[in-house]
Amino acid sequence: MEGSTSASGAAMSDMEAMMKELGLKEDDLVDIVVEDGDIPEEAARWMAIARVHIDRSYSQYWFFRQMRVAWDLAQEVKFRPLEDNLYTLQFSCLGDWE
Repeated sequence: MEGSTSASGAAMSDMEAMMKELGLKEDDLVDIVVEDGDIPEEAARWMAIARVHIDRSYSQYWFFRQMRVAWDLAQEVKFRPLEDNLYTLQFSCLGDWE
């Protein structure tokens, strides 16, 4: 039981560190709720948060496709929209994440 508490604490501190590095604050993620059991330790291994800075509308499909082509990834990346212009990206391997 103690190990699960420390693992969830480590996952939350990793998320807080990522948010700080990206300049995101709690107010930016008001609609996002993360429960302790929602983030498996392995699933959050190679994740990133991305924000698109554009005023005009764009197709998410083409955005996702163009990013995959531009990054020339070895394996698939999963994009998940969080809110307008904010996404989580889950990479399949360390090389793609770096």
